[in-house]
Amino acid sequence: MDLERIARLGPVETLEPARTHATAARLDTLDALARSAAMALHTSIGLICLDEGETLRLVGRHGTDLPRVRRENTFCDQTLRELQPLVVSNARLDPRFQFRPFVTGQPGLLAYAGAPLISDTGEVMGTICVLERYGRSFEAGEILSLLRLADLASQALCDMHDDLRAVPARPETPGVTNS
Repeated sequence: MDLERIARLGPVETLEPARTHATAARLDTLDALARSAAMALHTSIGLICLDEGETLRLVGRHGTDLPRVRRENTFCDQTLRELQPLVVSNARLDPRFQFRPFVTGQPGLLAYAGAPLISDTGEVMGTICVLERYGRSFEAGEILSLLRLADLASQALCDMHDDLRAVPARPETPGVTNS
């Protein structure tokens, strides 16, 4: 993985602790965009995933409380590798995914539609995606809606990283010594 790219995206681990009002509002926006994606594509799960190399941090969630997942073997990994929208109508019938644990075991995900999130400088930040536990096709209009939401999610992530860069560093606290 490109660790320099991840570093340029900003202090990912500070998303929760550095909850300025702007950052908190942006995290709420990411949840709302994940929910909008699920509703627009009629699925039970919607996610905005931030690529952290070996893991995906779920910074926008609808239908799950997981904070992060290992990137390997996910649908999103394939989306990030191809850098284009990916649609899987039935993972049990797709040789790329049919034997993956998230298909054969819990949660038994079968349908996926996702798109990469690209910053205004061309950096790949993650994905927006929807998932369902049963196989289903997605219409062209639904994918177009997902792509529009991907643009909004990309902008929200860029704005959030700009907010985090603008937060002044905490001054160092001098050590306490016993005299």
